[in-house]
Amino acid sequence: MATCYKVMDGDCARELVGSLREDGFGFDPEITCLLASMGARFTEVEASYRPRTAAEGKKIKWQDGMTAVRVLLGNSVDRGPALVSSGEA
Repeated sequence: MATCYKVMDGDCARELVGSLREDGFGFDPEITCLLASMGARFTEVEASYRPRTAAEGKKIKWQDGMTAVRVLLGNSVDRGPALVSSGEA
């Protein structure tokens, strides 16, 4: 879930715009939950990555993991799967 890239088609992105509430580190789990509720299929694609150290500006800490849990639980309770439609009638 925690990735630096998410790729989707324009229609899917436009459908998400009005539903997003998070900024910062909560955005990643929120968009993943919304895409899952739309019935999106996820595919992992390998990418080169060299993580930064704290000295190089790495900002994520264990507290950000708690933010992710809060967002995941909040999305499953507050919004439910029907908030974002899958486009199927």
